[in-house]
Amino acid sequence: MMTGAELKAWRNHVNDSGHRMLQQDLADKLEQHRRTIQSWERKKATLTGHDAIEYAAAHNLLLNKYTDPTEKAREGLTVEEAREIAREDDGLIWRKAGPGTAKVPLLVRLALGALVAGIEPLGGWEDE
Repeated sequence: MMTGAELKAWRNHVNDSGHRMLQQDLADKLEQHRRTIQSWERKKATLTGHDAIEYAAAHNLLLNKYTDPTEKAREGLTVEEAREIAREDDGLIWRKAGPGTAKVPLLVRLALGALVAGIEPLGGWEDE
């Protein structure tokens, strides 16, 4: 983490034109990332059973369950719930795999959006 003096020095170093260039660079990178994710989304596989459960556990994701004779399809299962169902029939559990499936924390999305939009943090960059 940067100290107040380091933040102030960095802020002074980044003039208006440099800040705009940084914003444009970030916007370009975010757009490229979005296009890559869309491409992967079209190609991503559906994992089933224990493969889906392990993938979800490794990436902190939720799972889904196909309809069976005793229950309708379900979405948003935790790994623990999916493991219980898989004990009976692991073919009922599924999950789309691919880079676009992970949830990006809200604060990260807000921070990136604010940076690209040129919005400074409350109180500015300097320690007060």
